[in-house]
Formats: sequence, C-alpha cells, structure tokens
Amino acid sequence: SIIEAVLYQHPSVVSYLFFMRVGEPVLYVKTALKVRSSAIFQVFLDYGWNINEPLERTMPPALSYISDDRGLTEWFLNHGADPNTICAWDFTPMSEAMCRASLGTIKLLFDHGGNIEQGQLLHHAVQRAAPDVLELVGLLLDRGASINEIQYENHAESWRDRCLFGLGTPLHYAAQSGNIQLVMFLLSKGADATIKDTKGRTAPESAEYYRQSEV
Repeated sequence: SIIEAVLYQHPSVVSYLFFMRVGEPVLYVKTALKVRSSAIFQVFLDYGWNINEPLERTMPPALSYISDDRGLTEWFLNHGADPNTICAWDFTPMSEAMCRASLGTIKLLFDHGGNIEQGQLLHHAVQRAAPDVLELVGLLLDRGASINEIQYENHAESWRDRCLFGLGTPLHYAAQSGNIQLVMFLLSKGADATIKDTKGRTAPESAEYYRQSEV
C-alpha cells in the first residue's frame, strides 16, 4: 500500500503507485510527516501536491510540523513552502515555529518572508518552554509585534471559533504559565496589565485563576 511505501521510505514504489493512480499525495501527507523524508515529499510534488495546502480546516500546511528539523525546513522553503500560509484560523507555519523551532530556524523563516503581522506570533512565542523565550519575544517585539493585542481579535473566523476559550494578550498567557521573568519583561516593554481577556479577567486575575500565586 502507499501508506507502507511511505512509512518504509520507498519513493520509487510511491511514485509507481501514484503513476498507476492508486491514490493521490494529499491523502498521505500526515503519514509522510511521520518519516520526514525529503525524497518522499519530492515524489508528492512530482505528482501535483500543493506544498502550501493546509492539512485540515484548522491545521496549517506541512511546513508547520517539521520546523524543528532545520535541514527539512530548508528543503521545504527551497521548494516553495510559504511560512505565512494560514488555515481557517490565523495559524501558520510561523505560529507553530514559535514553540517548535530553534531561534536559528525562526530567523531562517523570517529571511524567507515570515510575516510578523500573521499567525499571532507573539501569543504563541510566550508559550515557548525553551530557556531562550525572552530572546525570541524580544526579537518579535523588535520586528513590530503588537504587545497588547488580544489573540485573534484581528481575525474574524478565528475569533468566532475560539473567543469562548479565554483568549488574551501575550501577558495573560505568560501570567498563566507562571513565568515571572517573562511577565516582568513584557511589562518592561509596555504590556498593559489592565486589559481583560474574553473571560473578563486581567492578567493578574488570570494568574490567580491558574494558581500562579508568585506572579
């Protein structure tokens, strides 16, 4: 089957099966993401796969899910992957990279057209677990990210689908995580602690709700 040929990384077999019209690439992208073979993805491209097609309505394109692999990210970018392509929500490969990719790869994505205005990047970045989160947040602010925007307030479909889930500013998410250094950094950069999220809570109230008593 095509699934087995992809999982066992047999591009010639995958190519033959596509040639015989057994299936089409778009049906097997999620399977290919498990093995991360550029040879397999090349076969997909040869048979008409749109590298920028979202995986699902609320899942952005394949680039989103390989950005922790610098080499494969470069391959995708060199084969036409757009780091700004959204799905139904304002969620892009850049969004996913904020938590998944190294700083070097994030800079590479910016070098290939990554847009600070799409993907709610700062809201994702403040949820980064890596110790370089302050450096990343600083990088985004230097590039013009809005520090006091409520997530998705500038994207109607995302807002409609997600507003009941407690959308807030980057400061809200930093406070919820209990990252005091990040909270202080955002405040020093002009974050407004009086803004209320879609649950009606300010960032300090949100920290209290999530039992982050030190914030």
